[in-house]
Amino acid sequence: MLLYNITISLDNEICEECILWLKTDIIPLIMQTGYFTSFQMWKLLLAEEQENTTYALQFQCENPALLNDYLKKWAPTFQAKIDEKYKDKYVIFRTLLEEVK
Repeated sequence: MLLYNITISLDNEICEECILWLKTDIIPLIMQTGYFTSFQMWKLLLAEEQENTTYALQFQCENPALLNDYLKKWAPTFQAKIDEKYKDKYVIFRTLLEEVK
């Protein structure tokens, strides 16, 4: 099992709107691609006030071949959608984690 983690740091001015958009529009579309078995969203808790808020979007995937297929076929489309809507208002990076048994 793999965990595809997308960490996104949003400017506070767009945070609520963007999270709602992700939850209602983008995440359902990603899940409909059929590449992922589950999804969770986490908010990073910070002790100090920040100018941005950070979230981790975690998608579980069965194997590397499926994830690579998703990354080639679908990831650029979703990246373009967020760029179109929130360009220069966020920072994003992705990590891949493997379950330790």
